[in-house]
Amino acid sequence: MTILDVKNQIVEHFLSSEKFSKEDFAGITVSSDLNAFRDEMAISALTELEKAEIVSRIGKETWVLSKPLQYQNQIIEINIEQAARIAATLNAFYKANGLENEIGADVTSITSDDIDCLIDVIDELSDDGADTESDEEDDDSGENWKN
Repeated sequence: MTILDVKNQIVEHFLSSEKFSKEDFAGITVSSDLNAFRDEMAISALTELEKAEIVSRIGKETWVLSKPLQYQNQIIEINIEQAARIAATLNAFYKANGLENEIGADVTSITSDDIDCLIDVIDELSDDGADTESDEEDDDSGENWKN
């Protein structure tokens, strides 16, 4: 368990909540040997998120998103081999689902929509059958990869 793990849990918290407060520290899962340091790890993670301008502190013990997550962009670089693998995976999925004439991934221009679709494919393939609240909210019958 690292600060990175805690930071990821905090960002996941913001997928369903508008704020993160000291009371929410109890929802952070850390290994039992680090449980005594959970609050310090959360504060460190929140400090990193503040420096990255993802969250802002309101008062002493509450944090909110600086702007909605969908508007907080990241710039990533991938090489053409990675782009080709992403495009091939998505295009094989589209073909298997009879959608190859409607949509396709372009190896020369992988988009955020392509990444969303790839995440949806992975989610579908890794579904363990457990219906979680977020699965139900995200279940749009594949609409993301049909658009």
